Amino acid sequence: MSAAVASLLTAIPVLCMGLFSPIAVKAGGKWGIERVIGLSLLIIGVGTVIRLFTDSVSFLVTTAIIAGIGIALIGPLLSGFIKEHFPNQVPFMVSVYTVALTLGAAISSALSTSLENSFNSWQTSLAFWAIIAFVAAVIWWLFVNQQVKKSAHTATSGTKVQLPWGNGKAWILTLSFGLMGMLFYSITAWLPQSSKEWGTRKITPQSH
Repeated sequence: MSAAVASLLTAIPVLCMGLFSPIAVKAGGKWGIERVIGLSLLIIGVGTVIRLFTDSVSFLVTTAIIAGIGIALIGPLLSGFIKEHFPNQVPFMVSVYTVALTLGAAISSALSTSLENSFNSWQTSLAFWAIIAFVAAVIWWLFVNQQVKKSAHTATSGTKVQLPWGNGKAWILTLSFGLMGMLFYSITAWLPQSSKEWGTRKITPQSH
């Protein structure tokens, strides 16, 4: 796999976020935020678990697309879920969600190599994290989706959702987050390949 193709594994989920986020907002307004979030968890789990059978670059890229769609659907809806069900604790719950997201990414990245060594398979190491996605989906359906009152679904379902295409502040925020994302994901795609190259270089001691 070339460095350019490897960068697609990082770029594809981000592209999915941009392409499918408006669809997520529309779907949440039509079928309910809770249902779409639960479905998104299942999509992420499927996209992750089928990496167990990855035997080609194209198949691995396909799994990134599937998981990316699930991430794109769930991302913009969680903030709406927090605002709807925790109206008096929005800053606190958003901070909890952000910390959990960051810690989850850090822990999974740190443990993936150890799992690869334990299973003697990078496919199994990648697919292992589907367990968490499916457990989260079950918990969500049992303790969140099923417990939400039907009136909440009724109020959300069928509501006409309008995206802020004509809002100047929305475009400023979009530009700001776009630039930050460009920096972050550029470094994310560049760093692993560079670290690999640094590790293969021979370091010769300098004479004094």
